[in-house]
Amino acid sequence: MNRGRSVLVAAVLLALSFATAYEAAVALGAISLGPVPGAGPAGGEAVLKLGLLALVSGCGLALAESVRPRSSWAAFIGPAAVAFALARFHTYDPYYAPGLRRMSDGGLFSPVWVYGLVASGIASACLARMRPRAGMIATAAVALVAAFTALFSGVGH
Repeated sequence: MNRGRSVLVAAVLLALSFATAYEAAVALGAISLGPVPGAGPAGGEAVLKLGLLALVSGCGLALAESVRPRSSWAAFIGPAAVAFALARFHTYDPYYAPGLRRMSDGGLFSPVWVYGLVASGIASACLARMRPRAGMIATAAVALVAAFTALFSGVGH
């Protein structure tokens, strides 16, 4: 097993777990938005950048795994990616601060889109376990779509 790649996969999964937990905390009201419109929660922009960097890195790692599968943990990139996009979809939009309007309330993406993405993230993990090469290509696609979804969840309100 390529130890370097496994460490990178672990770093991506850890970063996505942290970013997901942060977005979930905002969605649950444990971390509040700023006092004026446009003022997001403390550290929100940095966490979004971390999550997006992890998603793009996860896409690259999944493509590397599709060529030479070595890390069994890479199958978890898809579910971790969609968990981040889902948490971000349900968090509050800073544009409406201090009001509490969620990004899921009439934004660019419908719940059908997001829950379809969740299903494809789970399916990519299952496929990665059964057919690693095809599953990792699917995981790379899921990570890119999750990045797009997370980045543009607040658009269109």
